[in-house]
Amino acid sequence: MSWDEYYLQGAKWAATKSKDPSTKVGAMLVGRHNRVLATGYNGFAPGVTDAAERLNEREVKYSLTIHAEENALLGVGREEAQGSTLYVWGAPVCERCMSRIIAMGVSRVVYDYDMPLVNVGTYDKWVQSWKVAKELASEAGVDVGSFR
Repeated sequence: MSWDEYYLQGAKWAATKSKDPSTKVGAMLVGRHNRVLATGYNGFAPGVTDAAERLNEREVKYSLTIHAEENALLGVGREEAQGSTLYVWGAPVCERCMSRIIAMGVSRVVYDYDMPLVNVGTYDKWVQSWKVAKELASEAGVDVGSFR
């Protein structure tokens, strides 16, 4: 098993913590020398109740959710994140998260998503967001690649 496969499995494992009934996304931030720095999953902030009415109302859920990538990045400082690799499983990275990834100094993003985007309900929005995210990464010199 390669390191990329190993850490993507870790991101997939982290995704299982999400209480979102339709979308499970996980992230694992790995620093130099293959050291795990942080993990994250999509969900509400600590202390915010994962009430069914919030999770099942798409607009409310989207406004309250911290993305897996953001949660992983919140667990480290910028200095620690410099030159790291972020592994993401479950959904493509959006432009909001890519901006944060760039700002934190992450040098590489490896992704894998098995989830068909049509289940997200906002397919065109995700496709456009992913396109912009890849453009931002290219402009900033962040290496982005699929495991597959």
